[in-house]
Amino acid sequence: MAPSTPATDSPTKMTHRFLGNSGLLVSKFALGSWMWSDDKYTVDAWYELMLTAFKGGVNFFDTAENYGETLAERNMGGAIQKGLEAGVWNREDLVVTIKLFAGTIAWDKSSPNAQGLCRKHIIEGTQASLRRMQLNYADVIFCHRPDACTPIEETVRAMNYVIEKGWAFYWGTSEWLASDIAEACEIADRLGLIRPIVEQPQYNILERNKVEFEFLDLYKKYKLGLTVWSPLSSGMLTGKYSAEMPEGARYSATTLKAGPPIHNDHFAEQVEMTDKLKPIAKELGCSLAQLALAWCVSNENVSTVLLGASRPAQLEENLKALDFVSKITPEVKAKIDAVVNFVPRVPTMDHLANLHLAFRDEPKEKKDSALTLWKALKLGAVTRCVSALEILGLTRELSGEKTMEKVELWCGVYGEGSLFSVEIERNAKVSALQKAIVNEKKDVNDRFKVDPATLTLYLARKGDGGWLKDDESLDALLLGRIDKQYKEVRPMWKLMKPELLGPAFQPGEREIHVLVELPPSTGVAPRQQSGLWR
Repeated sequence: MAPSTPATDSPTKMTHRFLGNSGLLVSKFALGSWMWSDDKYTVDAWYELMLTAFKGGVNFFDTAENYGETLAERNMGGAIQKGLEAGVWNREDLVVTIKLFAGTIAWDKSSPNAQGLCRKHIIEGTQASLRRMQLNYADVIFCHRPDACTPIEETVRAMNYVIEKGWAFYWGTSEWLASDIAEACEIADRLGLIRPIVEQPQYNILERNKVEFEFLDLYKKYKLGLTVWSPLSSGMLTGKYSAEMPEGARYSATTLKAGPPIHNDHFAEQVEMTDKLKPIAKELGCSLAQLALAWCVSNENVSTVLLGASRPAQLEENLKALDFVSKITPEVKAKIDAVVNFVPRVPTMDHLANLHLAFRDEPKEKKDSALTLWKALKLGAVTRCVSALEILGLTRELSGEKTMEKVELWCGVYGEGSLFSVEIERNAKVSALQKAIVNEKKDVNDRFKVDPATLTLYLARKGDGGWLKDDESLDALLLGRIDKQYKEVRPMWKLMKPELLGPAFQPGEREIHVLVELPPSTGVAPRQQSGLWR
């Protein structure tokens, strides 16, 4: 029996986009399989979901080694085989992706090398996933989180090996920082290996930082593709949580005050936002969920949007969001933005990426915060505060935007695991800023018993794109008296490549980096901000 093709007479006609800088075409919606162990999820249940998706034009199916402690992989693999045996699809009809990093069992029960992105786990994890899914290859393998314990070059070489062995056609990343993705691409180019072509970040109306701010340069330089997850923000954008619900309802205004039903530090605020988004959806004639999904698809940098569903009918409703993509006009986006004021923030990493540090033999207080700090600082000094434009010689770029009253300095000790902030009045003198830095150095000494005299201050400024170090350099920088080249200046991007820096910079030196953070009141557009620190 010849495999059938997805229905083309459906009112919801699926179209496709290229996955990053490749010739692989993927449907604008994909079916994901995030889940935990639950007996109701069987091969037959997943087959019905996959069949519904396939008939709706979906060709992209995503899973991971840790979903349900391998249950998701086994169910999806069984469903794929069932469709092959029934002649519903050929293997060539499907784009199947797997993700490696977290391992298959709880971290506290796992062996040290059964997770992460070392060569051993990438190769063994790939083989194990393919066995569970009864497949000879995956179309794309994602490195599910960055691994601070493994050199990126080791990961790049391992992924290249996997592809050369025919176990995958492409590879990508998930929830990596922009700096790490760029470093992986540069390493691959330098060594003549295969680049990552796609990243899988969280993206929705309420969470935009990576897609709309951090990755802007990556689209241009590397033609990075995106497969985005949580388009409905863990159900928040379905509208099922509402402050307007009557008393007695599961999530009434009173019960919401008692605490969020999902883990979300901004739950109450986001409930209020979703209530304000509902009239916009009503104007378009769609549900709030369909509005949120259509909004994600309307971003042309997004290759595909991962959908989650527990039953076919739910999936069918979500697929109908394609009918409303053309209605997400600039005017509609402006209305959404008026409700949800997106303010870019310093890039950070989520808790899952930190877990691999648990196997390192270091004091707990260092392990808890070292990864987030280290990765954030690899970006270089992030300067995005309009009140500091004059200080940094950037007034020509954003003239007329001096609305800030305070400068917030984020200071961190490279390699020590500390990140702290201090606010400085906008009109503060250089001496006040220097005093704050001295205080922060003292704090470092109190916390880590590090001699402040061994710490070096770094601050970045645009123009020569380099680092100026020492308090004297800071003084000259703040007063706008930079009229000579400092021997210590190094291009910011080279911080990702210590081997190129020479003897003036050695990895592991204790340094203080100063990051100037952007408070919400500035209203500066993300694209303008990204240009300040690239």
